[in-house]
Amino acid sequence: MTPEEVERSVKALTRYDWSSDQPKNIELIELDALSLQEAMDDFRARRGIEANTLTRDGYLEAIGATQNGVITRGGLLFLGTVDSIRKSLGDFEFRFTWKMANGQLVVNDIWSGNLWRAVRRARDHFKKCNTKATFKAGDTSFEAPLLDDIAFHEAYLNALVHRDYSVDGMTSVTYSGDDFRIHSPGEIFWVAYINQYRAPRASTSNKNLAGI
Repeated sequence: MTPEEVERSVKALTRYDWSSDQPKNIELIELDALSLQEAMDDFRARRGIEANTLTRDGYLEAIGATQNGVITRGGLLFLGTVDSIRKSLGDFEFRFTWKMANGQLVVNDIWSGNLWRAVRRARDHFKKCNTKATFKAGDTSFEAPLLDDIAFHEAYLNALVHRDYSVDGMTSVTYSGDDFRIHSPGEIFWVAYINQYRAPRASTSNKNLAGI
């Protein structure tokens, strides 16, 4: 390839969004009713929208789960049923493991499903394992959680949004002793922008899913 062809290929790659494409077997796709209802209720509450003023189709279009009424891969990942996701996209699993410092396994939960349910299930596990400790600052003692809830939420969302969904795999959380790790299949989507400094910049290959 010539340098010009390489540059055009790189630029095309930066614009490609896997999550915005239509999934296969679109006529067989179903959304999980409970996840959809919870997501719509959450959306209404955050936006201050009355219940009878937001339709199902209007909501899906508003968050980008559908484009011109057609579900995207990102929308299916976000709210689809287990069977629809597996048949149209692949088998994506989630795992949360919590092991005490003495080796006792407290939680070892593996599941499949949409991202709405995954976030809530992982959050529930996190709340159970996020024990409190007593800290001292000068003459003042106070009690606080060992781990930051907001930091975990952001890190877990990033793991879900930026993972490589072109391959099967498991997004996992492992908490053992004082070691806390989140694993997301695939690699960070690095794009090398050709400029005078040749400086790399990070980008996401799932812009539609990130927007949702």
